[in-house]
Amino acid sequence: MRAVSKQIDLDAWQAGHLAKLLRDGAAAARRANAPLVLYRRVIEEENGSYEEAVCTLTSTHVVEQLVSSGGVVSASDSLPIPVLDPAPTP
Repeated sequence: MRAVSKQIDLDAWQAGHLAKLLRDGAAAARRANAPLVLYRRVIEEENGSYEEAVCTLTSTHVVEQLVSSGGVVSASDSLPIPVLDPAPTP
């Protein structure tokens, strides 16, 4: 039973720590008046074309984009964009 309690505490700490890092990064993006790139990851590369995921942090949102270049774009999907501090619901 004690191990479960420690895991819950660790999960809560990790979530809180990530939220603080995102808030600090959002404040830095606001000061710089430019989004911060959190990561770029090449998903597929073939015959001079590539597809990559780019994740940026703005002052209010975390945005992950799927970027294709040099080839045919097969499909386009839209995803909800999570907000750092959502408005409280009444």
